[in-house]
Amino acid sequence: SHPEQEAQLAKYTIEDQAVPETVLQFERQMRKAQHEKKAGKKPENLDVIYADDDLVVVNKPSGVLTVPGINQLGCLLDLVHERYGPKDDAVEPSPSNKAHMTVHRLDMDTSGLVAFGRTLEITKELHTQLRNHKVEKEYRAVVVGHWPEWCQTGRIDLPLKRDHEFPPFMRVATPQSEVEAHQVLKDLQKVGWKKLVKQNPKPSVTEFQVLSRGTTREHTLPYTVLRLIPVTGRTHQLRVHCAALGFSILGDPTYSLYGEASPGGGIEKLQHFVATGENSETKEPIPRPPLSLQKDWTTHFQPNDEPMCLQAAKLVFTHPKTKEKLCFEVDSNFD
Repeated sequence: SHPEQEAQLAKYTIEDQAVPETVLQFERQMRKAQHEKKAGKKPENLDVIYADDDLVVVNKPSGVLTVPGINQLGCLLDLVHERYGPKDDAVEPSPSNKAHMTVHRLDMDTSGLVAFGRTLEITKELHTQLRNHKVEKEYRAVVVGHWPEWCQTGRIDLPLKRDHEFPPFMRVATPQSEVEAHQVLKDLQKVGWKKLVKQNPKPSVTEFQVLSRGTTREHTLPYTVLRLIPVTGRTHQLRVHCAALGFSILGDPTYSLYGEASPGGGIEKLQHFVATGENSETKEPIPRPPLSLQKDWTTHFQPNDEPMCLQAAKLVFTHPKTKEKLCFEVDSNFD
């Protein structure tokens, strides 16, 4: 149905050379050193979507921390607290009441909607809604390659856990990785890490819908725009799930081809992964984009230099005081 795009992709599938792991590992480490220098830029202004006496919703840019990090360069919370923190003379602005404003957070490299409570009471009520899965979140992502035509909607169901090989990042848990993680834990406990305990993989589900497919004008590189709904809310879930398919999110400094975490989200081979289509009784493997295409994307859209194409695009919750259902959406910020 897209002959031009298929012809363009053909060049990536012919004689696609496997890159030696030693080379990938070297380049990963180079990227890692680069990423460690990037400790979050200081936010310059607030893009306020909504504010009242009880809460604030802002549109966070990529590259900005939601809450303070170790570098103390500034974060979104600092600006929100400065403008919307306690105004009452009886309430002294302090680090504690600043922390009370944090409802949830986005990764530094993720852009989009973030809510803050203006009192501890409001923040606690929004935390309760989050725990009870009463808050709806939708994300928009641009990923490497063309998602298959036959798979417009469906779900990714892959358990996640902390990566024993590349902590503190996440990975898909496979039977083999669980054996290795158990051995690593035993070794660490032997040398004094007594408090470390075995962690079981956590069920992790992401629903997806293909919004569009396209090709870049300049380098004719194929991409897909996805709508992603995290049914569960694991750390880095959307990023790892996309990487596990081989369709890593553009600009992801951690889980893309040369990222700091386990390659392919911890899945080395395609047959470990299947996606379930909306109207499909059977599970079919999604063909992974060629390695050479992933390399080309990384060359022309370098993580750390370019913003990651993952955006918290929609946020729905109930106002803790008025009980009104609030729905916020932002337009795509991907060029």
